[in-house]
Amino acid sequence: MYLLDTNIISYWMRGDRRVIDRIKKHAPSDLSLSTITLAEILYEIEKSPMKKKERRLKIRQISSLLGMYSFDEAAAGEYAAIRAQLEREDRVISERDT
Repeated sequence: MYLLDTNIISYWMRGDRRVIDRIKKHAPSDLSLSTITLAEILYEIEKSPMKKKERRLKIRQISSLLGMYSFDEAAAGEYAAIRAQLEREDRVISERDT
């Protein structure tokens, strides 16, 4: 299973051939996105003055193909544990990447 991040979804929405070719190598059931990624994409669409309708349609099409993971209480606990472990290992990354 692959959890696609905001950058990959953005490249897909823009039609990046390299990203699309890699995505096509996987069954849709092996690909998913989180509600956090969806929120980030929708936020960027709302901020942009261009092609809102077209971009909203595109993210709806993409998200309909993928599994959706909600960021719930259990996910919050996992996030905290993973981030703390990475910090203990001196492998600090952006809080959005955990």
